[in-house]
Amino acid sequence: MNTDPGRAAPHIDSTSVPGAGGVRLNVRVAGPEHGTPVLLLHGQSCSGRVWQGVMSGPLAGSARMIAPDYRGHGRSDKPHRGYRSSEIWAADIAALVAHFGLARPVLVGWSYGSAVACDYLRHGGHARAFVLVDGGPEANLMDSQIRATIAPDLVRLLKRRLRRRLSARQFAQATVRLLTERALPDEQIATLVEDALSIPPHAALGVASRRYQNDDVLRAFAGPILQIHGAKDRIRLVHAAERRTPLFRHGRTEIWPDTGHAPFLDDPERFDRTLDAFLLESADS
Repeated sequence: MNTDPGRAAPHIDSTSVPGAGGVRLNVRVAGPEHGTPVLLLHGQSCSGRVWQGVMSGPLAGSARMIAPDYRGHGRSDKPHRGYRSSEIWAADIAALVAHFGLARPVLVGWSYGSAVACDYLRHGGHARAFVLVDGGPEANLMDSQIRATIAPDLVRLLKRRLRRRLSARQFAQATVRLLTERALPDEQIATLVEDALSIPPHAALGVASRRYQNDDVLRAFAGPILQIHGAKDRIRLVHAAERRTPLFRHGRTEIWPDTGHAPFLDDPERFDRTLDAFLLESADS
C-alpha cells in the first residue's frame, strides 16, 4: 500500500525467483533496470511488502529496488528446513543478486534483515554499502550484553506469549503496535498482522532459535555504513546501535528522536531523503 496519500500510485512488479535448494522466493521489484541496485531486507515475521511505501516513493525514479519475502515468509515457499543456517540465508540472497544481475548492491536491512545482510556478507557476498535500520545483527539471549539491548516492552510481551496469555493473533497485533510511534492506518496494521500470522510455526521457531553474532562482519566491511535507529524503539534499545558504531570502518549512526522501531513507517519522507542522499554518497565506493 502507499502509506502517503500524496505520493504517486506505486508501480511494483512481483516475480518468483529460485533460492537455495530451489525454494521459490517471492520478490517485489521497482525502479529503473539500470538504477542503483538496492536490496530491501525486511524484519522477522514480516514480508517484503513492508517496504511498499519506500518502493512507491521518489527513490523509484533512480534506484532499482528488490524486496524479497524470505523463505517461510509472505508468499515465498515455506520449507521445513534451512532457517537456522547462515549459509542458506546467504545463498538465498546470493541467488537474488545473481538472478537480477545486481553489481554490488546497497544492502538495506531492517531489524532481522540486518542479520540476513550479514549472512550474505559473511559467505562471500559483495555490497557497495550497508544501511542498518534499527538493526538486529546479533541474537543470543545467553549473552548479557545482547540481552540488555532488548526493550522491556518486548520482553513483557514475549513472556505473556510464552505463558499462553496471548493468542497468536493477539501477540501479532501487540507486536505491530510496538513498531511505530505514530498510529498506522488500519489497513496497514491488518497487512502487518496478516504477514505475521502467515508464517508457519516451524519457520517462526527456526528463525527465533538462531544464535548469531556479526561484530566481525561489521568490522570487516570496507564500504560505507549508515545506521539509523529510532530513539523511541520499543523492540531494540538505542544502546544496541551505540554499541555497534565503533565497529564501523567508514560509517555513522543517526538517532532519530521521534521514531520507533520502523523509521521508514514513522517518518517516510525523512527516510526517503536520507536513503537517497546516502546512495549518492556511496556511489563511488
